Amino acid sequence: MAISLSPKPFFKFALLALACLSTAQALALQITSPILYSRQGEPLKLSFLITDISPAETQELKVGLAENKIYQSAQIVKVNGLEGVNFQITNEPNGQLKVMMTGTQAIATAHADLIIDLSWSSGRRYINL
Repeated sequence: MAISLSPKPFFKFALLALACLSTAQALALQITSPILYSRQGEPLKLSFLITDISPAETQELKVGLAENKIYQSAQIVKVNGLEGVNFQITNEPNGQLKVMMTGTQAIATAHADLIIDLSWSSGRRYINL
């Protein structure tokens, strides 16, 4: 069974509040729907594209999982198996960035809410997958 990455409706308000803390420039950065390659009981493996990002923002971009305090403030339980998730960013020919997330530990739950932390020199944005 695949891990569901859709946000739960009652968390949308909390995540919207977190997103509003970002700078105005941060609102331009967007991501596509994630593509999940792993199944329940396997280490996490998924990818997504980052769109609407300037070359200057690309140079300074850092992608990772949000800290535990962000999960707590959004009232989202961080599932076991997300420790040690690696992020690899590659440039696509169309100018978008592809982010590949790969885990090292199996995820036993059927659903996992992920909060991605995107930061660069002029902004920061949290996105729930």
